[in-house]
Amino acid sequence: VFGSALHWVIEGYIKGFISEEDMSRHFKEKFHDLSVGNLISMAKSKSREVSEVIGQQLASSFPAHFKNLGLKPVVIEGAFKVQIAPHTFLKMVIDFVGIAEKQIICPDTHEVLAETGDTVILDWKTAAVKEGRLFARYGIQLTFYWAAVLLACEQWGIRPPKLCGFASGIKPSMTKVDSKSLDRATWAPIEWTKRTQSDIDE
Repeated sequence: VFGSALHWVIEGYIKGFISEEDMSRHFKEKFHDLSVGNLISMAKSKSREVSEVIGQQLASSFPAHFKNLGLKPVVIEGAFKVQIAPHTFLKMVIDFVGIAEKQIICPDTHEVLAETGDTVILDWKTAAVKEGRLFARYGIQLTFYWAAVLLACEQWGIRPPKLCGFASGIKPSMTKVDSKSLDRATWAPIEWTKRTQSDIDE
């Protein structure tokens, strides 16, 4: 429920249907709509109300996070189907495919990871801690996404993918809606990585 509501407002914002000022309100409404009549699966330490305020915080801070990335959207919540065996197809929804409108630079090494015009793939995640470098590098989910975009990029008229990564919304551990820990509900820097043809072949 939490992730679905957050994905929904992110999609609405990037597509231009939800304004920056309305992100928090729309998350709250969507979270409530999805919660009604459903058994909500949440960590024991987080009540529904606590999860709601964390989601509102992440929703309201997403526009600034996204603007800072400097990415032009190509596909948002796009459905893909990739053949992985003679009679077997894998269906997936990719959160975001975009074009870099500025260089993407590694904050640690200052290496240029992608140039203006390069294609990148992102997956929105929410977790108590940021997805680590190894998870981003070897996670099978991003490998499937990369393969799907690689097949479609010529049709879209864009470059083959250059980078992929997880955009992690951090959910702090807290039990009260007025906890000071709410300030830690933020979007972590993206752990950029890439895939090779050998990764896909494996």
